Amino acid sequence: MRVYLARNDIPDPDLKCEVYLQGLEPRGALGLLHALNLAAMTFFRSTDSLSLIFLNGDLSLGLRDLARATRLVERLTHLREVSLEFRSTIDICGGGIVTNKAVRMQWDARFTELWMAILRNRSVATLVIRTKWDFFQGYMLYTPARLDKRTPMAGFVKFRLKALWHRIRDAQKRLALRISVGRASHLLPPGRLSITTFHMESPLIFLPVFYYLAVLTLRRSKITSLKLNLNAKLNGALSERQWWHVFEDIVAAVPDLARLTIVNAHMMGPRSLCRFLLRLPRLAHLAIAPPTQYSHWSPPNEPEWLQDIPRFPHLTVLSVGSEYLAIFLKRPDFLSTIERLNISIPMGDLMSPSLLNDLAPIRRFPALYISVKLDRINLGGGNSDMERCIEFALGMEQKWEDVFGRVQDLALMRPGTLYDTGALHEEPLFSRWLAHFPALKRVTWDNCSSDEFPFVLVRRGIYESSERPVPEASAANSSESQSSRPGINLLDLPDELLIAIFQLLSEELFDLGLVSRRLNFLALPLFLAKRRIWNFSTRCCTIYLPSNPKARDPIAALTVALSLPHVKELRINVFRLTYIYPSLNHLRRLVSVIRRMTVFESVSLYFAISKNRQPGEHHAFLQYRWCSLFEELLNVIVSKPCTRLSVRGSPYLFPEATRWNHRLLSEHSKRVVLSPPRHTKLTSFSFEPSSLLSPVFLPWTAAVLQNSQITTIGIYVTMRDYGFFQVLADTFPHLRRLEIRRLGAVSEAFAKDRIFSLLSRLSELETLCIPAPHMETVTFWHEPSSAGSPAPRLPRLKSLSATIPFVISLLEESVLCTLPSLRELEILVSLSSTSILEGSMATLFEDLRRHGLAPAVTLAVVFCPCWDSDLLSGWPRRAFDDMLGDDWAQWSTHITGLDVSVKPPKVYENVEYLSVLRDRLGRFPALRHVSFSDGSANRSVAEEAEVAALVFEAVERANPQIQTILFNGKECNRRRC
Repeated sequence: MRVYLARNDIPDPDLKCEVYLQGLEPRGALGLLHALNLAAMTFFRSTDSLSLIFLNGDLSLGLRDLARATRLVERLTHLREVSLEFRSTIDICGGGIVTNKAVRMQWDARFTELWMAILRNRSVATLVIRTKWDFFQGYMLYTPARLDKRTPMAGFVKFRLKALWHRIRDAQKRLALRISVGRASHLLPPGRLSITTFHMESPLIFLPVFYYLAVLTLRRSKITSLKLNLNAKLNGALSERQWWHVFEDIVAAVPDLARLTIVNAHMMGPRSLCRFLLRLPRLAHLAIAPPTQYSHWSPPNEPEWLQDIPRFPHLTVLSVGSEYLAIFLKRPDFLSTIERLNISIPMGDLMSPSLLNDLAPIRRFPALYISVKLDRINLGGGNSDMERCIEFALGMEQKWEDVFGRVQDLALMRPGTLYDTGALHEEPLFSRWLAHFPALKRVTWDNCSSDEFPFVLVRRGIYESSERPVPEASAANSSESQSSRPGINLLDLPDELLIAIFQLLSEELFDLGLVSRRLNFLALPLFLAKRRIWNFSTRCCTIYLPSNPKARDPIAALTVALSLPHVKELRINVFRLTYIYPSLNHLRRLVSVIRRMTVFESVSLYFAISKNRQPGEHHAFLQYRWCSLFEELLNVIVSKPCTRLSVRGSPYLFPEATRWNHRLLSEHSKRVVLSPPRHTKLTSFSFEPSSLLSPVFLPWTAAVLQNSQITTIGIYVTMRDYGFFQVLADTFPHLRRLEIRRLGAVSEAFAKDRIFSLLSRLSELETLCIPAPHMETVTFWHEPSSAGSPAPRLPRLKSLSATIPFVISLLEESVLCTLPSLRELEILVSLSSTSILEGSMATLFEDLRRHGLAPAVTLAVVFCPCWDSDLLSGWPRRAFDDMLGDDWAQWSTHITGLDVSVKPPKVYENVEYLSVLRDRLGRFPALRHVSFSDGSANRSVAEEAEVAALVFEAVERANPQIQTILFNGKECNRRRC
């Protein structure tokens, strides 16, 4: 018998007896319940837990199992827990079950006998009944509804009469329930039953045929723990009045209930549920299963509604979803007696500002132990919930700390199918996310916990290296050469050791530099050189900071380095793609590193544009923090002996949302307190007006422009706001060099008279560069100036770089020569396969001759292919010929330089452009300089030399008199080729 039970997954029935009943045994065969009944007569005397799981949806096949289960319960006299569960996982009829009402009546009688046998067992303390939705659906099919063929009006009249009849019979039903309970009570032994825990997790027990059994169990037992499942399948069968009758029966039967668990509470209205809980004042443990998603809902400010919010003077443990917790917290003293608070929140709702506002009263109870369970977690791709949560927590600041900064226990509930996406504890993002729960003591995830992996709770910053202390002595000795340090000269090491060090990977060099001071002086410079951060020949430090955080990025290496190299030029590129918190920490760490640098002459900052999305409430705080860090970084740079500063990108987190930024700045302008520098050593300054001339940063930029001896200004126009003209005119009357790069679309505000008005006030200007040949039009520059706009007079201008229409318009504006000192002229021409060249080279040179000007002319041609198939039609040759025109022989002798570039780069299409050079360079007899650039930076050394040889060969064959040939900015000669 023991072997038979073990084969049916019951190895030790005395400890736990879990019986799966299929109902497929033929009549007279030995079934599992039959075997248990026989065992109960011999060795199977008692068990603590008996779980009966009925798997067959055919009620006729379950009749024998119910009868045998009744006899088994009667024989086991020491049962402590009984669980009844009904499923419909077996259907041997293939959907052909005969729904006979007589079969259901027999099944109801057998079920009642089993229930009464459980109640008569004096040792049972826990009773659980569960039903899967498939079994309940099949059970309801045994009472088929009658379909009457009536007209719609007859059906409506019948519905109204039936509703009236139900109201009349309401009192009769309640009376019949009391009678049924009284009759069943006589079948039980006198006195209280031993059941203390009752789980009503089945819609069967709420049906009228079985409901009296539930009421009988509640009244005759000393129930202290109750669990209710307000199943959705039953919500349509019972009206709200009938549900309220169920609540009244529970309150009348167990007024001193201590533990209550409610599942699917969202099926009832919040007010009805609060009224039910209000009548259970002695609750000590309350658990309400959360809804599928948090919804911001607040009760109306009515005294009657606020009085319905329950008050529990004895409640110590509360497990509830965020929606109902927000309702309970409308009562100010609701959490006064609670010791442990368990909150269930979907991960997506954790980033809701309204949720933080609703849960804000938690901060008034510092002794509260808070546990949070998160489900529906998304960790995929660039839309990770943890990254969005980090961004949200940084933005909400104190609001986040008040609610979730005190969470001590955290549980992450992910579906089992997501376990294969990788171990969560191995991802650095997981530890960074947990850092925003500073009071966290334990966390569980994917069948793992922090007890097994305690390192996930290490309190680290957003970056692993951001918490490393910076040596104090390094700042004073940062400019000291490594070779001058005694005993640590790299060349003094043995050759074998040098070879081993040079063969290490960059990550290994980083770790090696943390071992000792001597290894730090040796390994970190190699790490910087190997990662192309530091260039020993040019003294240039280039820092690329990606959007996703990395532990061993360039800033981490410069932070832990005991000695920083001598830097002349500093280039910083910060990529901000989706999330904000990496950029904030990039700036925070950059400030500390740049403060340690003593000497640098040039600094270039580039901040990538983030994706445009709808800003949220928490982004306002992040915007303020970003502006403060951005201004602090600029102040640290200009406080050094820096002479050239270039700032690209926006100091705002969402530069595309212009209206939102202006609204935000008007609301938070008082919070952004800037400290403009009093004196700087800047002589060259390049920036974007949309950023540094915005309402917040305008005072800082104006102070820098006024307190510096700036002679060179570069403007990167990215928005349709051209107010920088007035700022430049008022600030730089002695400006020597001006570059205006228009990167955005042409606006009507950018009129010719405005730029001419600016140029007329810059009388000391010597160099002017206004590139953007693909955006100029002849019509634009040939519009007549307004009557009040002065003609530009630039007597000291020596070098001019502009498009053909702009130069023509500048020369034709006045009869007198406006450029008497012009020595160098760069003509910018953009050739495209879909556009027509504007302007005439012959007209330009005729104007130069008329004013008596003979500058050295350089022709800069940019080829802009639009389609890959453009080269098949030979458009570069035709476009170049159209630019030259028919009268090219009259002015081609003045061209001394030719710059050819291809945008965007097409590495495999250089042959067509080289053929243009080979066939057309002979038309420029005075040509001495040729430059060709295809913009490709991904070639190997051999491939670069091969293409350079082709360029050199094409130029040499076309014009042997050319002195300088450049390819991608590098000189191309016979030795290199």
